[in-house]
Amino acid sequence: MRGVAWAASGDHHRAVKALERAILLAPENPRLHMALGHSLAHIPSQRRRAEAILLQSTTMSPFAVQPIVDLANIYLETGRTNEAREMLNRAVSLKPNNKLFRELQTSMSQLEKRGASHLFRRSFQKPVS
Repeated sequence: MRGVAWAASGDHHRAVKALERAILLAPENPRLHMALGHSLAHIPSQRRRAEAILLQSTTMSPFAVQPIVDLANIYLETGRTNEAREMLNRAVSLKPNNKLFRELQTSMSQLEKRGASHLFRRSFQKPVS
């Protein structure tokens, strides 16, 4: 799928166009919605739209971790640390053995205690497997 390939190469604008076309053909495919939300999250002017699509994809596929992590990242970038923490806690509950999520959870708690949660933004950018 070209949209996913373009996203992997960092060309999120092209990825969005390709994924939007793919969703027209398969509107019930949660992976397409997740990929679209992920690419939109990398385009600052599209954060609101990314949030809506990622929230929709968490409903379509409630045990998928990637849209939850993407939402946490959006919330961190926009200063919504409480919502970011909720998403990160949700990711940990879905994948309790994921060392990265646990480390991020600990780091976020420590930074919040110091009043420096803004330093935590963009700490987890890579897609989750």
